[in-house]
Amino acid sequence: MREIAEGVYAISWQEADGATVVHVDDFTHGRSMAFFTASDQTFYRMQGPLTELAGPDA
Repeated sequence: MREIAEGVYAISWQEADGATVVHVDDFTHGRSMAFFTASDQTFYRMQGPLTELAGPDA
């Protein structure tokens, strides 16, 4: 994980089957973008809101 701007993080990993995932999560504005290449080389772009979950003390 790497902070690329204040409150914005890039996160990436590769699955055991070769699929790759990259997230760009903007915690300041509550948005997430994800880029996913499946093991069959199908490419996906997704985006949506980030929602804060209440903790156990909420």
